[in-house]
Amino acid sequence: MNQPLSKKELITQLNRQLLRLETFNGIFDSGDYYIAQDIAVKLRVIFHHSEKSNSKSLLRQLKLDHIKFIDTGDKFIANNLLSHWGLLILRATTSVEKTEFIPKLNKTGFQFVNFQNWWENKKILRGMNQKAFTRRTIIQSIANKDGGAHVDSEIDLDYYELSKKNKIGWFIVNSAGENVSLNDPILPSIRQISYETLETFKNIDIEKESKLR
Repeated sequence: MNQPLSKKELITQLNRQLLRLETFNGIFDSGDYYIAQDIAVKLRVIFHHSEKSNSKSLLRQLKLDHIKFIDTGDKFIANNLLSHWGLLILRATTSVEKTEFIPKLNKTGFQFVNFQNWWENKKILRGMNQKAFTRRTIIQSIANKDGGAHVDSEIDLDYYELSKKNKIGWFIVNSAGENVSLNDPILPSIRQISYETLETFKNIDIEKESKLR
């Protein structure tokens, strides 16, 4: 027999996840980019909901999926054949070889969108093979299969090519005249999703907004 958690207990659980995100964000910003795997796990706990697998998100348990989310992503243009990295900017230094993708954080504007649009619908990454990814597919891929909560011996080919084979299609030329791929765009994208999440919850009263009785 299972004991249901109270609304207060569920809010405590959500706040713990948000606090861990803050800690992990600081670790990412200090240079440990693979902490993004742990960030993805926390985001999955908050947002992933599947009736089929009986996986219940904290957002849905607290009946918070009506709130508006901060969306910092660039507009996705479906018929544009170029790659897309909607949550990132390129940072260049005095050394061209240090050019890299970084999360936008608060460096650009934002809009408020509904959760379905933010999590399920809006495309945030697309490689040159034209395969597009949403926040949900990125978080699920890394949390479930690529080092977050689990490591699979096989992972989705499109995800693999984007994260490990530079299918984003951008590179720089180093001092030896060689083409060098830019960094994996997935890890800084996860950092930006975490930023959006914390900024969203910072602006709401969780207890008042929750429709759980």
